[in-house]
Amino acid sequence: MDEQPNFEIIDSHAHFVSRAFFEERLQGAALEKLKTRFTNLNRPAWDIPAEDETHQDLANKWLAEMTKYGIAKMVFYSMDSHLAEFGNAMKSSDQLIGYLYVNPHKEGIIDEIKQAVEVYGIKGLKLNPTLHYYHTYDETIAYPIFELAEKYKLPIVIHFGLSIGADADARYMNPIDISAPAKDFPDCKFILAHFGTGLFREALFTLYHAQNIYLDTSSSNVWTNYLPYDIDLSAVPISKVFLKTPVKSMS
Repeated sequence: MDEQPNFEIIDSHAHFVSRAFFEERLQGAALEKLKTRFTNLNRPAWDIPAEDETHQDLANKWLAEMTKYGIAKMVFYSMDSHLAEFGNAMKSSDQLIGYLYVNPHKEGIIDEIKQAVEVYGIKGLKLNPTLHYYHTYDETIAYPIFELAEKYKLPIVIHFGLSIGADADARYMNPIDISAPAKDFPDCKFILAHFGTGLFREALFTLYHAQNIYLDTSSSNVWTNYLPYDIDLSAVPISKVFLKTPVKSMS
């Protein structure tokens, strides 16, 4: 019998891919486009939940998987517009931690964030500029989101770099974009998903002058296949990833 670890395991990066997600975003040609994309990446396509599967049903499935693999808690990102259903599913167990997936262009997003936090106990935010087309240093689009995050003390996970989303736009992929917001919102905690998802060097650069930027180490690491040099996790300088003290100048 395998021994259980003597420490608590918390998975901080998971997507709550509900039936509603597919119904809202991936119908017809869009769904086929994503399946083709996954095939080209040699990765299996997602299983589409049954029509009668509720958000709570999905949460229960995840809780069973967590028990099976000894995971104490998991952070889930909402993936559809059903805030109440997602929020209630997250509130059904203290093992589930809900983050709101935020599109700053969405009408009423500020009120939605407030409701998510005050009514449903949402604990953080997830942003994806590469799919929603904005720069995180845009004071009109992104800064109102950061102001709320600072007010409610919400960590912010941001996906820069490569994306499996077929409509991703490379103009918004650079982690360097978070450098100015990190200075303007020093009490916010910014977490760069997947080592910067291919822009690892640029992600590390953001740490040079900031104490409130962190790297998320969850990843399939497919991004390593798109670099002009060989790298794997054994070559990633973890000491630099977690370095939170100013780097001394060599000049």
